[in-house]
Amino acid sequence: MGGTDKLSTYLSRVAPVSAAGGAENNERKKPMHFKNGRPAHKGDHVLTKDYNGQIVAGVIYRLTPGQESCNCDVAVLIPGGSQQLTCQSVGNMYHVEDGFQRLEDLAKVPDPVEKSRPVEAAPTAA
Repeated sequence: MGGTDKLSTYLSRVAPVSAAGGAENNERKKPMHFKNGRPAHKGDHVLTKDYNGQIVAGVIYRLTPGQESCNCDVAVLIPGGSQQLTCQSVGNMYHVEDGFQRLEDLAKVPDPVEKSRPVEAAPTAA
């Protein structure tokens, strides 16, 4: 079984979807937001820091609207399975797409060495 299958199985056990709504209805009533203001939803792929300060990628599987801190739980894939990060704060996370976009934006910054080279004058007609 692959890592993604293990995560799906784990999430189906710890955060079953309720037909009555439960936390999902609360999520729709009061949206929660990532550090950059993007709305957060159950199932979002995120970048956050674990308890040791290491940057990790994971999936939000539980949201608790109305709390400023400890308002979500994240499942992180690790070698040999998954790890549950509880008591995380959505306001301290980034959505993976936003993190990737930021990296792309940084890659577009021109090389300062290129700017410092003199520009050759265009040839003139005699």
